[in-house]
Amino acid sequence: MALAVALACAIAVLPEHAACASADSPAAPRRVLFLFSNGRFIPAALEAEQALQATVASTGPVQFFEEFLDEPRFTGPAHAETVTAYLQEKYRDRPPNALVVIGGNALRLVVDHRQDLFPAAPVVHLGVLRSVLRSGPALPADVVGICLDDDYTATIDLALRWHPRARRLVVVTGASAQDRVWEARLRQDTARFTDRVSLEFLAGLSTADVR
Repeated sequence: MALAVALACAIAVLPEHAACASADSPAAPRRVLFLFSNGRFIPAALEAEQALQATVASTGPVQFFEEFLDEPRFTGPAHAETVTAYLQEKYRDRPPNALVVIGGNALRLVVDHRQDLFPAAPVVHLGVLRSVLRSGPALPADVVGICLDDDYTATIDLALRWHPRARRLVVVTGASAQDRVWEARLRQDTARFTDRVSLEFLAGLSTADVR
């Protein structure tokens, strides 16, 4: 799903700003900055980056730049200020013509510090949960994307339709702060299934214990 979102956003938005992207020179390549919420070597980030570059490159000459917030290992207002200052200085002479932000934390940083970063560059977001967008302020008109729908009950409904004889539902969540948020919501949302299956939560366990 993330790759489909990346492709759709890249095709829909970047060509629209081709004139702006080539303002420096008729032959100048457009500069696209990818800003990821997480670390460099997360498999999902690598796949999204490769798909985005392949799609955007087909629209004409493009220079790609990648930056990573490395969350959740580094978080908080001080980290956001440090990253903002770093990006501002690094791209001062070659600001991006468009930004692609992957994940809710990257989107939040760009929106919160946009005037200090690249206020004229349109922003495409992907990998952002719809519930995250609903809980925050409305996005500017030139910040667009396709949200991820975190409809857990629909997923469980589908699984039980595929396996109508199932009598046990096991929910596995991790140990991070976000995992605890998801766990609390899942405990509430899955209550509707207690007349169909027994519920068991495996929360905050090591991989070995889960296995």
